[in-house]
Amino acid sequence: MAWGSLMRIVQRDARAASGRRTGRRASMLLVAVIPLIASACGPTPRDEPAPAGPVVAPRPPQRAPTAAGAERTAPRPPLPASFELLRHEALTLAASLRRRYPDLPEAIDLEATMHDRFGNLGAAKALWEGWLEHHPGSPEAHLRLGKYAKERGDEEVAAAHLQQAFEIRPDLPGVQVLLGESLTAAGRASDA
Repeated sequence: MAWGSLMRIVQRDARAASGRRTGRRASMLLVAVIPLIASACGPTPRDEPAPAGPVVAPRPPQRAPTAAGAERTAPRPPLPASFELLRHEALTLAASLRRRYPDLPEAIDLEATMHDRFGNLGAAKALWEGWLEHHPGSPEAHLRLGKYAKERGDEEVAAAHLQQAFEIRPDLPGVQVLLGESLTAAGRASDA
């Protein structure tokens, strides 16, 4: 996909979600950060506490429970030393976009996704919890918090957040499937 097309998609989605135009500079910054997010993808441990500052180094892989109760390892190769500066820059850029556009859930989503992809689920979770305090009816916040709880294996909390997201916006991508999975894993298959 061409960068121009990707930028138009980001702008369109931002306008649709916020009901107003997104500045060209902000869109270009978002598009510049998307490849960084993709390059940091991979299974990561996501049980760190929220950071004290804007950037927290990822912890080594942890053993996480699977749905069946057995444990699995989420190995992830360490970031190359040359990538550390890029990681810091990406997280700083995401934080600055969030400060510049505090009323856009996309800005929160970008920063939280960056923390999540770099292995700091605690920071991502803290951002969405803060957003939810100020926007209690945010289906996006409930969806993300439900996904994070699901990754930690806390299916009851996941189901509660996902149920709230579903009640607010049933057409939110992924919410129906995740809610059904969480309810089933929590032993409530008939509710699913």
